Amino acid sequence: MKLARVTLFHVAKGFAAAIGLVLVLLAGAYSHYFAASWLGVKPYPLRRIDLELPEAKNGIEYYGKVRLKVYISADGVVDRVDATESTVPAEFRDEAVQAFSQARWEPGRIWRIRVKSLKRIEIDFEPPVTALGQPLKPQDP
Repeated sequence: MKLARVTLFHVAKGFAAAIGLVLVLLAGAYSHYFAASWLGVKPYPLRRIDLELPEAKNGIEYYGKVRLKVYISADGVVDRVDATESTVPAEFRDEAVQAFSQARWEPGRIWRIRVKSLKRIEIDFEPPVTALGQPLKPQDP
């Protein structure tokens, strides 16, 4: 009889710990942005995100990239976008930030529960390929 009581105690203790973990997760879902490694379902945009880039000045095409952190609410609305790295002119970076800020997302999920999430985006800017099939190289200053 004593063994059954001890086993029941351990089962109840494990069940209480699991409930506590779920409650902590739910509380964190409203205050914390979860990285992709935590998510069972990662966030994705509901529509294609197109960038309307400015024309190249003086015929010079731009190479480079922009890295963004997109903070997505549990409702799929973008709370903010941070440009963490940019090697292109500011107007290219600003267009990328604006386009991703206005997008609607299917939010990330943990155990089928919608949570705030952090999506990391990297955009590579490359000019069109020339007739020879080689990209144009940027001019060195």
